[in-house]
Amino acid sequence: MKAKIILQNEFSLIIEWKENGEFGRLRLDWVHEIQRYVLDAENIGIQKILQIINSVNVSLDNQRIYYKQPEKDDEIYTIEDWNECVEEGFLMDDDGSGYWMKDNLISNDEVFGTERLDATHVVWYNK
Repeated sequence: MKAKIILQNEFSLIIEWKENGEFGRLRLDWVHEIQRYVLDAENIGIQKILQIINSVNVSLDNQRIYYKQPEKDDEIYTIEDWNECVEEGFLMDDDGSGYWMKDNLISNDEVFGTERLDATHVVWYNK
């Protein structure tokens, strides 16, 4: 089976696959209110879904999706600098919003409220 991920936008992705000459598709949408992905897949059993996700080497529970390039003027901190600013009280959750970054891509997970996981940087937006 060959499968690929297509990022629709920061909150949705599609996994498409081809197996035995047949194409399939499932969609994952991030629902911010419940902090979970919701799966839209008709007539696909759970075993098939797990097989598809494993074939693209994705684990949404243990990894985050980085999708968006930062803007030229965005404030970007290394994890070390970020931790120091937070420990010193220079940046707090009511000052603005921060999002985890990796490989110069931004996730939709806010730094205050989610674990670091594999992130290497933080992008910060002041209020």
